[in-house]
Amino acid sequence: MSNNVGLEMKEKAKSVNLIEYLFEYHSELISEVGHNRFVHPDHDSLVIMERGFFRHSSPDCRGDQIQFLMNFLHMSFQDTVRELCAHADESGMKLEEHQLSRNAKEKFFYLPYPTEDIYKRVWAYLTTKRGIPAEIVQELFDATLLYQAEEYGNCVFHYDGAGNYAEIVGTSDIKFRRCAEGCAPGAYWACGNINGDTAYVCESAIDAVSLMALYRKYCDGDPAFISIGGLKDISINNVRTKYENVIIAVDRDDAGDFCYSKHNDLPRILPPNIHGKNGEKLKDWNDVIRYCDNEEKVKKSIEIFADMGLPF
Repeated sequence: MSNNVGLEMKEKAKSVNLIEYLFEYHSELISEVGHNRFVHPDHDSLVIMERGFFRHSSPDCRGDQIQFLMNFLHMSFQDTVRELCAHADESGMKLEEHQLSRNAKEKFFYLPYPTEDIYKRVWAYLTTKRGIPAEIVQELFDATLLYQAEEYGNCVFHYDGAGNYAEIVGTSDIKFRRCAEGCAPGAYWACGNINGDTAYVCESAIDAVSLMALYRKYCDGDPAFISIGGLKDISINNVRTKYENVIIAVDRDDAGDFCYSKHNDLPRILPPNIHGKNGEKLKDWNDVIRYCDNEEKVKKSIEIFADMGLPF
């Protein structure tokens, strides 16, 4: 396939609503801090708009949708244009509906090749930087739910029990996470007791694994832990068709609140509303496993739905 992208493709890429795109596919890169004011979570002076971004304190840090993905997802120009074109809203459809239509036409699901060496980069990243217990990382290796990519040494969380799906996470200091090319619409990643009747739904595979580690430490039972790779309603609905008891466990932030507002007939658990041992804000379950040493608060945050009279 040619690496060239033409003017028509660039214009199509620039038609994407960046705010909607980020909330749908990369919610970790956007936060709503006021009415219709959106910023990067780690750079509150970086304002995100429908057609691009700028940083008040740095006049040179600005650009359009293409530049944003290049800067913060570390994608090449050609890959960025093709990514945005794939999600461009050509006929006024919602992004989710367009994604369904686009994926229905795609026949190829691309998985990164696994390395033939031991998975030492993935092991070190997850156990040392992310605080995941070593026995759980080994469990995922053994179950072929996780491997190390040959190129770049990324984590690849792969699961095909709900359609072809893989989540790719970087192992360097540069933040990188995306779904593999050609994932099936509504597919997701799952670990734990995937054949049971109870499932916890998280935004990322690392959060799902972190919650599984916390659950096993503080709670009884053997549920499934699921990543929907963002905040995708279609994936949540697919989880609901498979599992009798579904608990929403997305991030403690505005995007997570908005997602839950559309599924508020389900119970929800949240990371403890406290700061971590060094003052860190606990937004997701991996923050909890890395930074929180208040075991009573952690246990209560996971078990709180039990007070709602549910049958599990």
